[in-house]
Amino acid sequence: MSLFEEDEFQCKEEDEVSIPRASLNKFIKDVVPDARLTTETRELLLNCCHAFIHKLATQANIACASAKKKTISPEHIFQGLDAMNLSAYKERVVVASEEAKEELKGRRMLSASYRFKHQDSEELERLAREQQEIFEQ
Repeated sequence: MSLFEEDEFQCKEEDEVSIPRASLNKFIKDVVPDARLTTETRELLLNCCHAFIHKLATQANIACASAKKKTISPEHIFQGLDAMNLSAYKERVVVASEEAKEELKGRRMLSASYRFKHQDSEELERLAREQQEIFEQ
């Protein structure tokens, strides 16, 4: 049995979300910086990425449904990797997931709403005084 059975991979192209070509090109440059790929090869690689993501999402969805959950969690992704006999990649996926969480956390901490919610009382009092001064002008 192959990793991607033809009858199992039924994806309507008009409904399919595409991987940005710029992201694929950056990935190629990161992995093989000196390689030159034809347009046909890049298209094939893009199709392989779509097939892999679809297959992994399908397996994760099966794991999610069997756990009687409605939302796919990282654990379901790990189970999907196991189902695809790709358990060797789980450790790398965990590391990438942690890095993504940290990056997202950093972005949230930079947002104005986060900074406002996490100000100390002295800072809030100072801002209130400044606001009152502006209103009095």
